[in-house]
Amino acid sequence: ATTVPTVVTTVPTVTTVPTATTVPTVTTVPTATTVPTVATTSATGSVCGVNMQWNATGITVAGVTGTNGGSLSQLNGPMGVSIFPNDSTLYVADMGNNRIMQWPMGAVSGSAISVSKPYDVFVDSVRNLYVAAYSNGQIKFFPNASTMSSVASTGWASSLDKPSCVHVKNNYIFVCDNGLNAIIRNGSQVAGRGGGPTGEIQHSYGLVADDNNTMYIANTDRHVIVKWLASSSVSSGGTVVAGSVIGTAGSTSTLLNTPTSVTRDSQGNLYVVDQGNHRIQLF
Repeated sequence: ATTVPTVVTTVPTVTTVPTATTVPTVTTVPTATTVPTVATTSATGSVCGVNMQWNATGITVAGVTGTNGGSLSQLNGPMGVSIFPNDSTLYVADMGNNRIMQWPMGAVSGSAISVSKPYDVFVDSVRNLYVAAYSNGQIKFFPNASTMSSVASTGWASSLDKPSCVHVKNNYIFVCDNGLNAIIRNGSQVAGRGGGPTGEIQHSYGLVADDNNTMYIANTDRHVIVKWLASSSVSSGGTVVAGSVIGTAGSTSTLLNTPTSVTRDSQGNLYVVDQGNHRIQLF
């Protein structure tokens, strides 16, 4: 009879309930929920990055396709364009109509101010306009171009001959001058008196400067892009960074033909308007 309680005492020992609690499949629940969440996020991000591309179909945002004219909805031989980033207003050097057009994004027409043979235009962060007035040999300055109808212009750098491009960076005004075959910075020649494609500037229509005031110059008739350090003298020459070092035109991936403009992104990549080959080249 006494053995009966002994059997009873072994019953609690058989309480494998803790074993059941140790089976915590519950701990796999957070793991299961977090893993797919991370995987989904990263996959979505990478797929989005890989699939980004330019739309191959362009949209006319100013002017009338195939038709030139002098109305406020038309352009005639536009040479340069700049955009005000705060509201995407376009400023167009409408050379054939002797004017600068201010064109709000989405508008069907713009407003104009007269400038003789404008070849290029640059708008800064406070909407000041700088215009390369080719035939007048001047850089025209229009303070706060948001009021174009009442703005006054002033000529700058009387030593200019035929300014064909203008770029503003770090309080410096950079100018391509096709009459002098030189690059002007705040009124002084800083590039163009050397020899060969690296040092002699022949008909440049575009340049861009970086934060160190290093210039990247489209040396148009030499068929190259030249890098010119701020510390270089006017006659020392630069370094060819795109195109042939001997100034040979061509259509291969390493050559250029009449490059007219160049711009630079935040990673230091150069985008070149290779006019003679009808393409934009990335270096």
